[in-house]
Amino acid sequence: MAHRCATNREPPSRFEERQLGEAVAATSYLYDTRGRLYEEIRTDNLGVSDYYLQYHYDQGGNRTKKVLVDFVAGTTIETRYEYDIDDVPLYGTATNRLMKYAVYDSPGPGETLVSTTYYYYSDSGNPWRIVTETEDPEPGQPRFSVTFRKYTAKRGGE
Repeated sequence: MAHRCATNREPPSRFEERQLGEAVAATSYLYDTRGRLYEEIRTDNLGVSDYYLQYHYDQGGNRTKKVLVDFVAGTTIETRYEYDIDDVPLYGTATNRLMKYAVYDSPGPGETLVSTTYYYYSDSGNPWRIVTETEDPEPGQPRFSVTFRKYTAKRGGE
């Protein structure tokens, strides 16, 4: 499958997927005046939409929400982001760090929390532990998953 997109420095507004020289799908992108992606939609070669993504930002440029409408599966998933500046007394810092994001199925009244991912930072400001809690894991699957990151500074000449 071949892919084509813009080659200039502007962000791409359309991405085509081709197979054996024929277009099989296209993804279109829309950006706000600050250059932030706010809408993405993928359609097949007949013009039928596969999915739609919408992004929301605060005045500081932080992504606050992502909404995915999957037309094929018939589902809507919403991801909500929280930064330390959103609740300084709780987090104890105001450095604009992503602290957590929560994923909801069928947002709105009766929504279901799917998972929450928490970020923990080192004293130098790097994320060193990322913990995802799944609300209702499949049988045999863990409720928590943890990723550790180790950052090391290189010394001169090494």
